[in-house]
Amino acid sequence: MRKFACNLAAVTPAEIITRGTIWLALLCYLAATVGSARRDSVSMRWPFLLWTLGCLFFFAHVAAAFHFYHHWSHAQAFEDTRRQALEQTGWDFRGGLWFNYVFAMVWMADCLAWWRGGSEFRTQHRTWHLALQTWFLFMIFNATVVFGRGLARPAGAVLCLVSVVALARMLRSRSTA
Repeated sequence: MRKFACNLAAVTPAEIITRGTIWLALLCYLAATVGSARRDSVSMRWPFLLWTLGCLFFFAHVAAAFHFYHHWSHAQAFEDTRRQALEQTGWDFRGGLWFNYVFAMVWMADCLAWWRGGSEFRTQHRTWHLALQTWFLFMIFNATVVFGRGLARPAGAVLCLVSVVALARMLRSRSTA
């Protein structure tokens, strides 16, 4: 218990803000995904609002990471992302930061499309929704399980597993409807 308390005392406000915003984004993503998969869900309003809130938390996470860790330097963020990929995978991949930028823009575009298209947007664009969820799970798995540390790995694995089950349930219920 003492080791845990010492580790908590060493956590900086920058870490709390940066990690807190991404986990809030992920929890909103998960709740929206599970809520969207509910067969008895008449209203898609609350999953829609959680989806949008998750997107906003993700942008807050990006801003916090750029502020606290990269000092608003794209070059520094690019190098840090490349270095982390090399350390974790042994692959000198230079596209990781761009994947994160695309992730942010796709999430924002989906929120805007959902706001514009209303509650029927997801059912009318099922292929888009499936592609989006596949992309999100790829990104979340890599961010939490591959590149995560400590409790982020098992928590990310559980989040991905629950999301896959919710998506499978959604596909099954919509194919029988």
